[in-house]
Amino acid sequence: MDQLDFLTAIVQEPETKYIAKVLHDKYKQFHADGNYGVAMTETMFGRKIQEIDGVTRQKTNHGSVYHMNKEAMKNHLEVLSLDMRKITSADSQKRKEIEERKRKHNLETEEEQRKAKRLQDDEEDRQRKIIEEQEEKCRKVMVEYAHGDNLTRLTIEPSLHRMLESRYPDENKRSEFIKSLAAAVAKPSMEYAGVYVLKLGGLPHMYYVGCSKTVLARIEQHRRGAGAACTAGATSIEVLPLLTEGNEADLDGWERAETLTLMYTFGIDKVRGWH
Repeated sequence: MDQLDFLTAIVQEPETKYIAKVLHDKYKQFHADGNYGVAMTETMFGRKIQEIDGVTRQKTNHGSVYHMNKEAMKNHLEVLSLDMRKITSADSQKRKEIEERKRKHNLETEEEQRKAKRLQDDEEDRQRKIIEEQEEKCRKVMVEYAHGDNLTRLTIEPSLHRMLESRYPDENKRSEFIKSLAAAVAKPSMEYAGVYVLKLGGLPHMYYVGCSKTVLARIEQHRRGAGAACTAGATSIEVLPLLTEGNEADLDGWERAETLTLMYTFGIDKVRGWH
């Protein structure tokens, strides 16, 4: 490219004969002024310039001399310039195609990232709605039972409600039982006999199974630290749903079945209960 530009400039000059060394020096100066990079040696320059139509080399006693037919050179240089423009145009088109592929790839990647983010957001929204629906269900249950039939207000914790759901799967029976609790606040008759499961915080054994003829009062004893030795020192106590069904007439057998089921589920070391 540098030689083509140089010869195009030479064609504009009136001279038609150049001493080889002088012409090469002019080329080097042109090359340096144009910041083309590494210049060709005099030998390489001589080989390349003789490939141009209209340039002939003559050896004399004073060195080589180049004779130039400027018209022939001009025609040849125009053809070379046209070919160079075609190559440059093809390279430019190729670069555009590569850049377009990169752009499309980046767009596809960004779209995939947006889809993944939307899926993540949708899943988070779904989980949040599930939690909100569960909490709302517990709140609605407590409000309904607190005000239904003008009964005395009874606050029922969600964990206690889950235990009652396990004990009374039928909604009507559970409703009647909770209403009876509300009607009998502060009365011993509000209690019931059965088995219960507690999840203990801050202790090596995480689960405790017990049975009592007064389940609610017994659970409160555990909360105050006045229950079983296994529950003393717990930093938190949560009532869990039962995994088994049993008969109030056989609380011992029911407690045994619930304890073994929890041991199978969570491991022997994690469960305390029965005898």
